[in-house]
Amino acid sequence: MSHDDPERPLVELAAAQTKVLDACAPLAPVVVPVTAALGLVAAADVRSRAALPAFANSAMDGYAVRAADCTDPGVTLEVVGAVMAGERATAVLGAGQAVRIMTGAPVPDGADAVCPVEQTTLTIDGAKVVVGTALRAGRHVRRPGEDVAVGDMVLHAGDRVGPAHVGLLHGLGEDEVAVVPRPRVGVLSTGDELVGERDGAGSGRIRDTNRATLLGLLTGDGFPAVDLGRVGDDEDAYLAALRAAASAGCDVVCSTGGVSFGDRDAVRAALTSRVATRVLAATEVAIKPGKPQVFAVLTDPELRVFGLPGNPVAAVVSWELFVRPALRTMAGLAAVHRPRVAASAGVPMPRRRDGKIHLVPVSIHPGAPPVCEPSGRFGSHILSSLLAADGFAVLPDGDGAEEGATVECMVTRPDAVLGA
Repeated sequence: MSHDDPERPLVELAAAQTKVLDACAPLAPVVVPVTAALGLVAAADVRSRAALPAFANSAMDGYAVRAADCTDPGVTLEVVGAVMAGERATAVLGAGQAVRIMTGAPVPDGADAVCPVEQTTLTIDGAKVVVGTALRAGRHVRRPGEDVAVGDMVLHAGDRVGPAHVGLLHGLGEDEVAVVPRPRVGVLSTGDELVGERDGAGSGRIRDTNRATLLGLLTGDGFPAVDLGRVGDDEDAYLAALRAAASAGCDVVCSTGGVSFGDRDAVRAALTSRVATRVLAATEVAIKPGKPQVFAVLTDPELRVFGLPGNPVAAVVSWELFVRPALRTMAGLAAVHRPRVAASAGVPMPRRRDGKIHLVPVSIHPGAPPVCEPSGRFGSHILSSLLAADGFAVLPDGDGAEEGATVECMVTRPDAVLGA
């Protein structure tokens, strides 16, 4: 229950997240070149239509032989030819014969083993070779289909395509693959008070930091981003920006500002009264920072729209809790939420009871257990608190955490915290 306004009860975080994610199904699959699929999620199973290797080939530089001739070390064989990688094997081995062979070259008919060159001695005239070790059939021979047989599953629907998938698919002769595309996201800042980074601030004007921050978050997570600029507190200008986003191929628009209940909160007003929606959540969520939120699925233009708070840290918190999980869901990823760790509070982390979950930017120091401490002064407007932040301490409603208490932390820099 909100202690801020009993007339507007707060929506619990989990319920708000569920409503958003339920409206963000994976995008329709597309077929792309294999080289363009890296990092995307496979939309369908892929089974091999070829064998890999396609033919028996040598795993070593040496001599292709018949294992039956080499049951004991020291046998002398007649050298009847040579085969290099990339050549066709034309010789057919008979009893007592050997063929010089390079790594990757096809094994000649009649041969069933390869003796490494370092275990052989060639006669001065090069006509014969002494095999210095006993060999069994199949020794140092790569069998056809040893890596992948025809019909083997090489990519499952839902797998994230990695470098090994790309290489394997190329090796099997596949040049295209069906994947779930990443959503294209337009970023828009709203507010009459905003100016560009080269414009003068002060006297009621502030520089726009949210757009640059969100564009950076999108790029860091691999989502294609479109800079939609900024508009004032004007419903018509905001709706025009949404139409421009749709024309630019955006699947999602993420705007900041104008989502509270003030007289000039144009985003909330426009999305709740001026456009057709299939899903609309214009709520106050039981979190701090980031309480005011608007989410809408528009039908004309076809867009998912996130209206985030204008305070910089609140915007980032909202990105982490709502936008990023939604985008990952639309991209077909199974793991959509940030990892969480149980950390020990390095210092007291007090808070007041207000019916909300508090998310505090923290540095998280690896250890057993990890230790967390605030990464700067806490405030929804204090963007510098995120400079050293590895994540957010998630403090439930109550009095906070004493030094040494266990605190759940949402990790935003897993490379620094988890070594991943």
